Amino acid sequence: GDEEAGLLEMKEEPILQIPDEFPKQFAYDSGYDFPYPQDGVKGIYVTGHSAGGSHMEKLVDFINETDLNAMVIDVKDDYGDMMFDLESDHELVQEFSANLADVEETMELLEGNEIYPIARIVVFKDIRLAEERPDLSFTHDDGSVWANGRGENFVNPFSEEVWDYNIEVAKQAAKLGFKEIQVDCVRFPEGFENRAYELN
Repeated sequence: GDEEAGLLEMKEEPILQIPDEFPKQFAYDSGYDFPYPQDGVKGIYVTGHSAGGSHMEKLVDFINETDLNAMVIDVKDDYGDMMFDLESDHELVQEFSANLADVEETMELLEGNEIYPIARIVVFKDIRLAEERPDLSFTHDDGSVWANGRGENFVNPFSEEVWDYNIEVAKQAAKLGFKEIQVDCVRFPEGFENRAYELN
């Protein structure tokens, strides 16, 4: 038509900015200082096993040698395994907490290298919880827990008990010093709409 092509205007300021002050009910002093990166968050994903292993030093060096400034670290992974020892009265958090990575060592390493920490929590794809609590998952008539073609179990996204569990994991991750929470697998399994009448 008669429309003229124009140039895309790029904005220099960060897409997301943290307010100077949060309402007190949303604030917690973990003892660590992680200012929000001035140029915005640019990070890498790190499994909990990598965070707790010898590979972590190489990842820190990689970030320091590039323009990256953040790490998204598994706190609760795709299997439902916890990477850190979370202090909580919540029964499920107590049951599944682990110590695959030393949280103090991890956070001090990130703080010392000015790496912004983001916690990854996988919500409804949770093999450990489904195996331990089939009543929170999807089961066949014989009581066995349904799994997808890759052998992965999901828990019921309608379950408030599952919500509360994952919310508590997120709260504890924030108390450990993580500045943001990335929630993953907030969904039903793929193709579930074709199985709704087969499962309990």
